[in-house]
Amino acid sequence: MAATFFQQGSDNLALVLVESITKTAAAPARALALHARLALKAGEPRLAAQLFSRIRESDTSFSAPELEQALGNYLPRRPSPSLPPKAIPPPAGRGGGGAGEAGADLR
Repeated sequence: MAATFFQQGSDNLALVLVESITKTAAAPARALALHARLALKAGEPRLAAQLFSRIRESDTSFSAPELEQALGNYLPRRPSPSLPPKAIPPPAGRGGGGAGEAGADLR
């Protein structure tokens, strides 16, 4: 019903309905997305980003690229997958030998 009000341009009615739904921790992703769109339309991008972040946490399969793009800089960056550190080979000519080799490197 809130989505219908939103489509008809009755943002205030849509907001009243969607706010009551998104107060709960188990709010559906569609309701959170609608609330984020309404917040963005009302000039509240930070609130919209918070709502969208809740979607990311609760439903990893949800996709709304246009909303994500509109929120842009307000969204926290997703952590990139951590890769194991690369082993750095020792510089050429340094075998890690004894004192004789160290003297040769200084010349």
